[in-house]
Amino acid sequence: MTGTQINGDSTYGANALYISGSPTFGGALSATLFSANKGTAQTVGNITLPAGWGTGASVALAGPSSQYTQLNEFTITSGSGSFAAAPTVRVVFPMAFPAAPVCSLNVGAITGSGGAILFKQTATSTTQTTFTATTSTGSAFTAAASETYTVVMHCGL
Repeated sequence: MTGTQINGDSTYGANALYISGSPTFGGALSATLFSANKGTAQTVGNITLPAGWGTGASVALAGPSSQYTQLNEFTITSGSGSFAAAPTVRVVFPMAFPAAPVCSLNVGAITGSGGAILFKQTATSTTQTTFTATTSTGSAFTAAASETYTVVMHCGL
């Protein structure tokens, strides 16, 4: 994508925000970019799988070497059995937002026999958010053994 980069912070690299094309404005333009938490990085201990992913399920940080409150990339690996419908993912923010954010958790890659998966933000506060896994039709998703999902979470106000 070409355009004018409006977030030159190298921490976010390819995930920086862009304005594309040649916008025309009839009045003043202002924007507030929420760029908190540059000093407190995300840790894998802040990302948990409370229910449904199976015995031995795990999480690992992936992607950028430094991740913060509003941008995280990680992998979810399902366990070996005892799966439940609609598994959840909880992310504790390394630094609280000033208000409860809207977050998305998008699947970038799937390894294993599992099908398509979507995540719906089902709870949020200034300090954490929870997502519930569904299918593309909105039904409860159920994981299978040894699947790996690479996901990217974005949060903002």
